[in-house]
Amino acid sequence: GNLCQACLLVYNLVNAQNMREILQAAMRYGYKKMESIGISTNDFAAMFGMMKEYLRGSYKLRHGKDILFWMVIVVAYFVCPIDLIPDAIPIIGYMDDLYFLRMLIHRFRFEFDDFNACKEKSDWSLPCLHTTR
Repeated sequence: GNLCQACLLVYNLVNAQNMREILQAAMRYGYKKMESIGISTNDFAAMFGMMKEYLRGSYKLRHGKDILFWMVIVVAYFVCPIDLIPDAIPIIGYMDDLYFLRMLIHRFRFEFDDFNACKEKSDWSLPCLHTTR
């Protein structure tokens, strides 16, 4: 069921095989989860867009590559139904997942802002909006 799918997704994320399909599956799962409790999906979409464009070689990370490690960890935690508060508990079960997602976005806000600015202008070579982290 969902546990097997989540474990397979995490395994594939760690092994970086079929990254495009994995990102799309995780994004669909995340949207469904976020929409079920009325959370905006803009930053969530930006996270996956950033990963996709970085893997394509289009977008260069401007504020350190440690964001990639944390994005993979947060996505793995997000899609796994077994975590601190089990996802089976309606609404409350998603709070820990959303907390980690918000912490990632807050910690790497400058990177998200730069990515969104580049995407909006369709120009991946724009200078950084922020010079410090």
